[in-house]
Amino acid sequence: MRGLTFAVAVSLVFVLSIYGYCESPKLKIGDKLPGISLSDLNGKKVSIPDDFSGKILVLYFWTSWCPSCEKNLPAIEALIARYSKKGISAVFINFGEGKKMIEGVIKRLNIYSPVLLDPYVGAATNYSVRGVPSTMIVDRNGIIRYRILGETSTDALEGFILNLLK
Repeated sequence: MRGLTFAVAVSLVFVLSIYGYCESPKLKIGDKLPGISLSDLNGKKVSIPDDFSGKILVLYFWTSWCPSCEKNLPAIEALIARYSKKGISAVFINFGEGKKMIEGVIKRLNIYSPVLLDPYVGAATNYSVRGVPSTMIVDRNGIIRYRILGETSTDALEGFILNLLK
């Protein structure tokens, strides 16, 4: 099953690149984050950025077949827990996979931040996500301040957050 998921993901990246989604990001640092609504694992709708108004928001796009993603999820979770009282939140957006595929990963890694489903890659496309893992950090006014493609260290992520807390 994991091989099939990988094949689908590779095909998805190929298709997205043909249609221009993998070229340069349409959303850039300094842009206002557009609103989207996705379901969490319990079927509850979560609106981004509206449900996080006034908070610094870390959006983390990931898939279950990405080893770096699995490594980063608990690290980001711990970092956000450390700063949650200062108005920092995280949302982990899984794209291209279904609920059953990711529930085991979330349970095994003890993730408690909201995990949202983007099975048809609409949010990832709207947010100009070009690969996984992908991190976007949005300030309290809904402005994109940082975009990171690929794995990032917890220290670097903490530095970005601390810059926004000043």
